[in-house]
Amino acid sequence: MSMRKSRKLISLAIAVVFLLSALVPAAAFAAGHTAQDEAGLRLRALGVIEGFPDGSLGVERNITRAEMAVVLAKMSGNDSASRVLMNVPSTFSDVQTGVWYTGYINLASQQGWVAGYPDGTYKPNAQVSYAEAVTMMLNVLGYEGARLPGTWPSNYLVKAAQLGLTDGVSFAANAPAPRGDVFIFASRALDEEPVVWDSDRNRYVADVPGETLLDRLGFDVVELRIDRYFGLLGSTDTEKEDRIAEDTSKADAVYDVAEGLCIINYVGVLTKYYVDDETIVAVKSAETVYTGDIEDVDDDYTIDSDTVIIVNRENAKIADLPAEGTVTYTRTARIVTSITVVDYDRMGNAGNWNVVEEVEVDGEFIDVKEYVGTEANLNSDDDTIYLVGVSSVDEIEEWDVLYWNNVDDDYVIYVVRDKAIGTLTRYVDGDYARIAGTDYDVSSLEFWASSDMGSSWTADRSFEDFSGESVIAILDGYGEILALVADFDDVADPSIALTLTEIERRLGFGDSADYRVKLLRANGVEAWVAFEDGEASIVEGSATAEVQDLFNDSNVTDVYKERIVEYSLTSEGELEKLEFLPGESVDLRLDADDSARNRIWDKTNSRFLFVQSDTVFFENVDKVDPEVVSWSDIQDVDDIVPAAVYLDGTTRDLLAVVFEEAIATAPEYAVLTDWWKSGGDDFVELVTADGIVEYELASIDRALAENLIVTYTVSAGEATLTVVDDVVV
Repeated sequence: MSMRKSRKLISLAIAVVFLLSALVPAAAFAAGHTAQDEAGLRLRALGVIEGFPDGSLGVERNITRAEMAVVLAKMSGNDSASRVLMNVPSTFSDVQTGVWYTGYINLASQQGWVAGYPDGTYKPNAQVSYAEAVTMMLNVLGYEGARLPGTWPSNYLVKAAQLGLTDGVSFAANAPAPRGDVFIFASRALDEEPVVWDSDRNRYVADVPGETLLDRLGFDVVELRIDRYFGLLGSTDTEKEDRIAEDTSKADAVYDVAEGLCIINYVGVLTKYYVDDETIVAVKSAETVYTGDIEDVDDDYTIDSDTVIIVNRENAKIADLPAEGTVTYTRTARIVTSITVVDYDRMGNAGNWNVVEEVEVDGEFIDVKEYVGTEANLNSDDDTIYLVGVSSVDEIEEWDVLYWNNVDDDYVIYVVRDKAIGTLTRYVDGDYARIAGTDYDVSSLEFWASSDMGSSWTADRSFEDFSGESVIAILDGYGEILALVADFDDVADPSIALTLTEIERRLGFGDSADYRVKLLRANGVEAWVAFEDGEASIVEGSATAEVQDLFNDSNVTDVYKERIVEYSLTSEGELEKLEFLPGESVDLRLDADDSARNRIWDKTNSRFLFVQSDTVFFENVDKVDPEVVSWSDIQDVDDIVPAAVYLDGTTRDLLAVVFEEAIATAPEYAVLTDWWKSGGDDFVELVTADGIVEYELASIDRALAENLIVTYTVSAGEATLTVVDDVVV
């Protein structure tokens, strides 16, 4: 193994031992509203912190030992006890009686959550390291270092990772911890059950099963099905105050929602909330709701007449769903009952919408320039910004449709990225248009069109100039045409794909297309591509085959399955050309040092093959689920593997590589934290530099044991573990 790679693995070992990074949380917050802000706002709503007189949370400031004692006492529900202890002399020589932090330090010390220094001091103004902060949090939950496997701080850090307290937070164990990251740890700790040591079973058990630290703070628990949520869902109803949740089944069930708590996910779902003085401050639990692709609904699943589909947490209007049976919509959906989450009409008619030209971010200032609609200028330093549809402002793209609403300095921005591309073949002005065979209604908002790819626009609801043209229809939140763009060539250049099925007759699909072939495209998407007899050229070698020649009486042979092809599509998305490319079977030597120069050694022919920016890698092709992998996924692998390579006949550029088996990843460091059996197979949980992951276990060179440091490789979804005896830190 090269020295460069050894250094990489050692650095990853350090990252795992000290848990420098973990999974990024799924919540989508952008400029001016980070995970630190979110956790701090939650703690403030729960009374765990107060913030500073100017209203700020000070998330960027390093937390002190005095501040830490306050957080520990309040999150444990002992604020009043701490106040009683304010005037009790401290055991620490540098903690004076009657100071704001005295009672909290006294309590934290008495409970064993914190310790002083050998000289008898506490140093209330000293900074707290990440390792110390994690240790104190776990102490409040009831964990003791002597009963956690390993030595400090890794024993506490590994346990914190197992509980998910440190997910998404990158840190060095001995570095000072900013308040914002401590807020994240504390917020997550509140949702954990305090534990006690069970000497009979020799392990920790819940002190009170089902009772979290948050339950001990004494908030009322109210079960509600919120039907309407104002303030952060696009409402422009000025008679409603900020963040109002309303249960329409009960006349008096109207609640404020604490600043920073976004309950979009729970609208329409029977949920238990923590409530303080008619204000929802946190979520306890929610009923199970079907989440997934609508196309995955079982055949016998009945969609009731009052069921609404919420697509990507935002779109509540999917027309003409069948009463029962498999639904073929492919966008991620959540099924709830009788609730519209986003009223796009209300926001759009208020002028809070645009079709994006570009987004400029200059420090805290965000300028959303528009092709049509209203320009948005945001100051992320002053405004709280919630994003739905993307995770950051930087991800907003040209021709995205934006809707937004603001209440005071709170903004919620919905990003809709939905387009129809193809030939406009039928229309009724101002009503609907047929594009690539599908009918789309026209948005009730002002309709705009551009005949020069967005260089200029006109407010014209007529489709006459676009009839028979290739167009891009930009769709609004309801899937209706908001803007139309023309004057572009949407016939794709030849693209690389892997055929997943032989060419087959399209039975029962109508008369417009007689055949289809399933392709695994270079972008990793599997798609059926249809074509008509005589309308597409099928090229094998130097000859152009007739489609009929590919068939016998009942079906085609397998000779065209799992082959690399170049293909191009017509403007209507049908197959224009499919050319089967010749490949060479070789042994490739993947080497980390060669990969730095983007080259692979062809051992069979004693030559280097150079990876291009558009080279496509397919793996696991002789298995059930072939996949597209990126060059970055395999470039650090040291191995000799059989493969088929496809070269450009003229330039000899490397077009595609097909690996029959899955490529084992390069060894990475991890901590083995758990294992179990399912269906007779072994599975393991690992804490890696990228977070907590689970794999089926292929093999391990040592007996399974908790908190082992291992290296692991993954092939075909199975992990092979090697125990590391010596780790240099």
